[in-house]
Amino acid sequence: MKNLNKDNFEEIIKTIHSVCVSISRTKNLRKNNNSNPQDTEAIYRDNIFVQLNSYPSSFENFVNCEANNNHGKTDIIIPFKNEKKYIAECATLKEKDRGYKIEKKYEQLIYNTTEKDNKISLIFFVLKREFKPNQILEEIEKIIKKQSDNNNFHNKQIKYKNSDWIIKTRVKRFPEIDFYIHIGVYNFFYDEKYSKIQK
Repeated sequence: MKNLNKDNFEEIIKTIHSVCVSISRTKNLRKNNNSNPQDTEAIYRDNIFVQLNSYPSSFENFVNCEANNNHGKTDIIIPFKNEKKYIAECATLKEKDRGYKIEKKYEQLIYNTTEKDNKISLIFFVLKREFKPNQILEEIEKIIKKQSDNNNFHNKQIKYKNSDWIIKTRVKRFPEIDFYIHIGVYNFFYDEKYSKIQK
């Protein structure tokens, strides 16, 4: 496998963004997935996994889903040279979910990393009637600052407006290493009431 570098990281982010934007525009897919709340997160995650792991992806047949890394299972892992790995954690955010769930998912992501896994993703599938991506990002920023080495992050880069960002930080577990955390926030809410009106 190749090295985990900026270009590969960018390709992964672009693929995730493309898949999630497509899902957000596909009414029937959101409707079917959201009708089975127990498995919603896994279904959306598997859409990303399939795309990353299939031709013509550069990572064809190298992507693992629900695989062990460091202390536990993580949602998506891609191995690279020199024992480096890209890892991602996914979560749904429903109407009543607040900062606690975001913080727990971030802690899980960091807990499952090693000092070599410094390019990672935290992906949220938002099932709220009011989609407020920047508000969710602000919550994530507070959590990252609180759990960083110096109670702050170094910089933030917008990849795709209102959905994808990269935050550079140093986490307390690995204070000498720069981590690049891709934050993806996608609107997957399906309005059943609106759908009935349109029939």
